Amino acid sequence: MVQGLTIGSSDRGVHLRWAKERVDDLYKSALLAGNATPRRSTSSLATIRRPLLSIQGFAFSFIALGLLASSVSDATAAAYRISAHLSHKGHQFAAPVIVVREGVPAAVEVTGDDGYRLTVTVTPATSGTVKVATALHTAYGAISPAMVVQLGQPASLTIGEIQMSLTAEVNGS
Repeated sequence: MVQGLTIGSSDRGVHLRWAKERVDDLYKSALLAGNATPRRSTSSLATIRRPLLSIQGFAFSFIALGLLASSVSDATAAAYRISAHLSHKGHQFAAPVIVVREGVPAAVEVTGDDGYRLTVTVTPATSGTVKVATALHTAYGAISPAMVVQLGQPASLTIGEIQMSLTAEVNGS
């Protein structure tokens, strides 16, 4: 008995049909809806077994979890209020106050004759202290000191003719 073949069938059985379905599906564009299945031709309407989590789905989940974790850590990062007094040869030329998140550089820049750019990065040190790394560029010169500062207590230094005094406090306290 000879049977005629129909679209999507084969004299070699179902296995060739499944292979054809996979080939058909490679050329279909995905829909933009989140849970929609790819469009399929009418020549391959049999159920396709898909893994529970595809490689793309796993990668997307991994990236989403990473972004969520980083946003949570940013939200819990401490913020510090840094008060600075900047002087040249004993004459104070600036007294900026900067609020900076833990580990994230913050900068203030002022133009003019006594212009300057001060960049500050704060990281926790031991209990009750923080490390304050700075970069100061002025018309009088540039310095980049880092010092461990006790919270609420001023710390001062002089490098050449430039003096800097910093006080660090937890923002909001």
